Amino acid sequence: MKKSLLLIVCAVAIATISQAQVRFGFKGGVNLANINGDIEGNKQKVGYYAGAQAKISVSSAFSIQPELVYSNQGTKIEEDVTVDFNLNYLNLPVMFQYNTPFGLYAETGPQISYLIGAKAKAEGESADVKEMFKSVDYGWALGLGYQMQGSGLGLSARYTIGLAKINDSEGEQKITNGVIQVGFHYFLGRKPAKD
Repeated sequence: MKKSLLLIVCAVAIATISQAQVRFGFKGGVNLANINGDIEGNKQKVGYYAGAQAKISVSSAFSIQPELVYSNQGTKIEEDVTVDFNLNYLNLPVMFQYNTPFGLYAETGPQISYLIGAKAKAEGESADVKEMFKSVDYGWALGLGYQMQGSGLGLSARYTIGLAKINDSEGEQKITNGVIQVGFHYFLGRKPAKD
């Protein structure tokens, strides 16, 4: 029964995607990142992101957008000494978008992230601190954007709130990621025709 249900779901998903129009593109911009939770003296850190995306148009109003994005995140702790924590992630968000005829769109969706590097920098010295953090993070994103009419170029703003504890330590202390992203994107090829 379970196998039959899984086959039906897969068949419906494949049929939906085969009928949908897909565009591929690139994106990049600025991160305003921080770490939230049981931590003091932390301040927002400026970073960047860059990656690829695919827009699967289910209809003229709705689309699904999976992405693969490198993201420089972390925080800055200012006490007696300023310490920059640079956390580098490979993010895989899947955004569900509502598109208006005027180019504006709203989006929301889950994101899973893989930590590929973590360093702490202070007074000209740098140390690898990857063992202090969990290798996998997940969160939820909300965003707004604008797709220029008749062009592949657009801009977007998104906030991703971390839902998982990222510090690899025992006890009740919990810190999570929080990232604001503002940037541009560009889709290749022609815009799909409206339904």
